[in-house]
Amino acid sequence: MSQPNIFANIPNDSPGWIAIRKNIMAKNEVANPPHYNRNDIEAIKAIEASMTQIEFLGYLKGNVEKYLWRYAYKDKPMEDLGKAHWYLCKLMEECGKIDETHLSNYFKTIDDTFVDSGDN
Repeated sequence: MSQPNIFANIPNDSPGWIAIRKNIMAKNEVANPPHYNRNDIEAIKAIEASMTQIEFLGYLKGNVEKYLWRYAYKDKPMEDLGKAHWYLCKLMEECGKIDETHLSNYFKTIDDTFVDSGDN
């Protein structure tokens, strides 16, 4: 499966932004970093295999939040924004594999469970 283009939907075509995108993608540090691949198995695939489908969605969402949270405090903010975008695209791809009604009902059930079992 090919990795999503993390910059596909970003409309800004200023020369500076184009250079940043090319630099990040040339290094391949966002979409397919070599240090996350061992014995031809990408870490993201191993992580996905270790979780249920819903757990994996939570993992992806957590990574989006992590990279958005820290981008302004890192030396390479555009790289972290690129990573957040990659995880968001992956989350959307995975959600697209699930019937929307089923997905929505699943999350409503989880919310109801937490509300019903809340500390009173």
